[in-house]
Amino acid sequence: MSEQERDKAGACGPPAEEERGAAETVSLVVFRLGAQWLALSTQVVREVTQVCTIRSIPQRNAEVLLGLLNLRGELQLCVSLKGLLGLNGEYGRAPGESQPRTARLVVIEKEDDCWVFPADEVLGVFHFAPSKIQQLPTTPTEGAVLTFKGRGYWQEKQVSYLDETVLFDTLKRRIS
Repeated sequence: MSEQERDKAGACGPPAEEERGAAETVSLVVFRLGAQWLALSTQVVREVTQVCTIRSIPQRNAEVLLGLLNLRGELQLCVSLKGLLGLNGEYGRAPGESQPRTARLVVIEKEDDCWVFPADEVLGVFHFAPSKIQQLPTTPTEGAVLTFKGRGYWQEKQVSYLDETVLFDTLKRRIS
């Protein structure tokens, strides 16, 4: 077999070890709300953008629905995952931090549903091996609104992996 034939066969042959490793990972966007590190699947995160003005909606519960914002000429509902999760504190810094980190807006979309929420900090997209994500008990703790798919660690930070199906269903139920 010539060198060119080997190259062609290799391109169609079994994937390289690196490619196999990447295919066997879960791709997540890691972000912070207060002191809590959370993650969502990249399949539902449409974009991360700079914070802009959020206009409140009169006579609406501001605990979960923060208001409307204009994102590239399109009005979007902005929600508070802090309110939904029952986390306290203002956006902008973790307890004990002297300098605020750069807050961002995270746009999530699944099927026809689109939501925007502020995050205190977005670390970026990371790949986790499924074996490194600890499965959590299926029984929710008292007062828990959202279910987590699991927990993992990234750069010595405990990261809770949110179940996006439950998140979208809960948001629809709480906002309507």
